[in-house]
Amino acid sequence: KRRDERVREEMTIAGRFNVLVIAVVVAMGLFVSAFISVREYNQERDRVLSQLQLRVAGNQALAMYMGFRNAEGVALELADLFYEPSLVAAAAYDAQGGLIAGRIPGGVDDPEAAADNQALRGTSPATRVVVQSLDGSGQPAGSGFAAAVLAPGNRVVQSLPVVSPINPAYGDFTPGEYLARVLESGSGSSQHVLGYVDLSVSPRSLLLMVLPWLVGIAMGCVGFAALSVVVSTAITRRITSPLAR
Repeated sequence: KRRDERVREEMTIAGRFNVLVIAVVVAMGLFVSAFISVREYNQERDRVLSQLQLRVAGNQALAMYMGFRNAEGVALELADLFYEPSLVAAAAYDAQGGLIAGRIPGGVDDPEAAADNQALRGTSPATRVVVQSLDGSGQPAGSGFAAAVLAPGNRVVQSLPVVSPINPAYGDFTPGEYLARVLESGSGSSQHVLGYVDLSVSPRSLLLMVLPWLVGIAMGCVGFAALSVVVSTAITRRITSPLAR
């Protein structure tokens, strides 16, 4: 009888050890999956925002159209930014916050394409890039991985200053002469803020872009957890099988 009680006790210990191993492996898998998911999402968000910023900063045609308040030309330049699938709206404003043109995917003009520029920028310096996350009603909201999962209507709005060494408002010259003077001025010239471009990026779209990679990571963690369970169960059975006899 004592032997039977000892066997049951040792088998119970082995079973608890097996459960502990399974719990630890599953917890580690969940942690690794969550960590990688957050990291990949944040990297994709930063990459998209950086690329859009560089695209706007290097677009002299956009600066020229904004300087001359050519709404049609500005709208065409904004349309070119929608090569980025996560971009859901773009709008250009003059230096005082007055709307020049707005655009949404599909080449459609939309005067309400972005958040109110003056409210978005607030008291920020004129040449500073402003990034805010807003919900569907325009109120501040989260932009992290959890927000991308739980709040599909949120958007990350990036307000980019459009600068130029030549201000078309102070000079009597044509657009062609403006571009020539810009090329002649060089990179060391003082910069004039011609206006702002506000770009709205969808966190949910960013999440969908990295989702295949995240699914692969999750499946790898599940496979590792399953293999660990099989190995742990096999070891436990090998230990307890002599006791069962």
